Amino acid sequence: MIDRLLIKTFKDNIRWIDLTDILGTPAGIIIRNDHLLENDLQKKIVDISNSQSSTIKIYRPIQKHTNRIVASTENLDIPADGIYSQSPNHLLVIRTADCIPLFIYDGRTAAVLHLGWRGIIGGIVANIKRTISQFNCADAKAVIGPGIGRCCFEVSPEVALIFDSEYRIFNDRKYYIDLETMVIDEMKKQGFRQIHSLNACTFCESDLFYSYRREGEDVRHLLSFIRAGG
Repeated sequence: MIDRLLIKTFKDNIRWIDLTDILGTPAGIIIRNDHLLENDLQKKIVDISNSQSSTIKIYRPIQKHTNRIVASTENLDIPADGIYSQSPNHLLVIRTADCIPLFIYDGRTAAVLHLGWRGIIGGIVANIKRTISQFNCADAKAVIGPGIGRCCFEVSPEVALIFDSEYRIFNDRKYYIDLETMVIDEMKKQGFRQIHSLNACTFCESDLFYSYRREGEDVRHLLSFIRAGG
């Protein structure tokens, strides 16, 4: 269960998780706010993340469950599931509703990744070092945001066999996958040492999070954001 002390309220009673102190740079997650439309919430992110009234622009990739990570200055019409920048004027945003948002910041470069099981299997975590030039994994701070937990991520036997046995749980004749542990293990392999998990399951905590598995095709999304050194 998530630490409720991290949940803050902004104007118009917008609830969000404040990750700024943990990461050392403006970052957070707009959680369940049914009283406002998603487009309205996205506009509010600029105000939430900006204490100095700077000129800030939102950069959001086209998410397609890839393993691709792009700079905010690249062509964002090409699908990608991670985005990074060193500019304090570039606000990086991704959408999730069971997939895991991953925030990283090494004091110079900020990034946020959308981690679905296909992207994780495809090596998106390893692509952090391959893609982001001179990113310092050893000194970076990382936060694993809310995603569907091992308690609820049921998959078919065919999908379960794609994963190593250490991440498979067989319970009551059903297979479940522990994506968070897999992400943590992959991050450690890449040299990350400061990894903070919010320990939150989007399926379980319905009062706070949207969940594709629970709500179906018309589900709304959590909005995760970060910017460098703001």
